[in-house]
Amino acid sequence: MSYKVFHFPGEGHTLGYFVSSVLQNDPQIEHSSYKVPHPLEEMLEISVLTTTKSISAQSKMTDALVSVEKILSDFISQLPPEYEI
Repeated sequence: MSYKVFHFPGEGHTLGYFVSSVLQNDPQIEHSSYKVPHPLEEMLEISVLTTTKSISAQSKMTDALVSVEKILSDFISQLPPEYEI
């Protein structure tokens, strides 16, 4: 198993829940969770534990972030013109 905690300065619960949910839907992830250590600090921590040592937590986080980017891009492309960003 591969385990790593990733730190995202300036981020909070919204991104944490989103990324952690994507990771939890990956069959090669044993466990994923997030936390914001202190409410006055803008810091997000996401922990990732893979099912085997041959699969790195880093590669799974990269995959999850690519998935999040695609989901958000698809969502934005479906917004009506008056909501364009």
